[in-house]
This record gives sequence, C-alpha cells and structure tokens, in this order.
Amino acid sequence: AVVSTQSTGILLGREHLLTRTRQNRSSVLVFGEEGEESVHGEFFNDDDFYQQLLREVIDKKMGEIGWSEDPDTMGRQWVELEKLKVKAKKKTMDTKASKGRKIRYEVHSKLLGFMAPMATDTLSDERQDELFKSLFGGSKKL
Repeated sequence: AVVSTQSTGILLGREHLLTRTRQNRSSVLVFGEEGEESVHGEFFNDDDFYQQLLREVIDKKMGEIGWSEDPDTMGRQWVELEKLKVKAKKKTMDTKASKGRKIRYEVHSKLLGFMAPMATDTLSDERQDELFKSLFGGSKKL
C-alpha cells in the first residue's frame, strides 16, 4: 500500500518525475555528443523506485523479526539473522559424485523361488555340433 500511495504522489509531479528518471547518475558519455549532461532524454534511471522498494522489504522483514532499540536484544537478533543466512547458504553436496566418479545403484530385493533352467536337450552331442556348424558356417568335412 505504501508503494502505491508513493507512486500516485510521484505521478502528480510529472515534470519532476521525468527529470529524476532522465538523470545521468553513472557519468556515461553518449556516443557522438560532447560534454557530459546531467539530464538526457535517452536515459531512463529508476534507481530511486527500486531503492525505496528495497527499503520497504527490509523494514518489513525487520518488523517481522521484532527488531528493537535495545542493544542486547539487537545483538541477539543479529546473531539469529546470521545463523539463518548460514543455514540458507549451506547445501550438502557430494563432491565425488560428479563426472561419473561415483557409482549410482539401487538394491533390489532378493529373488524368491528362482531356479536355473534345466537342460532338456533331445539332440545328441553330434547332432548339436552339426546344427551349430550349419548355423554359424563351420568348416565342412573333407
């Protein structure tokens, strides 16, 4: 609500708003022009708006934490904030898992009632040899 009220108030002074947004605050030179102008029609600088938004977010977060004026309480709250920052930054990462250096696998449950197949060949050994030779181009008897 504060931002909308502020933006409505700013839009009422249109000329002042245009002058503020067209300021060359970064001292950038325009190609083909000599001299450094403080206000230029080719610039659009909305830093003020985003700085105000950032201030409001920070104030809101400080209000949620219950920021106080007491130095001891403020110190404890600062330590809590720093702990939250550290927790947010830390990520558990396995450094040896990259580039295929770590084998990833799943353990399957054991097979129940498994039995290896039993050979039920009706062909004799000579007939099996003859079959495989004919299939795979074995040498012919001379």
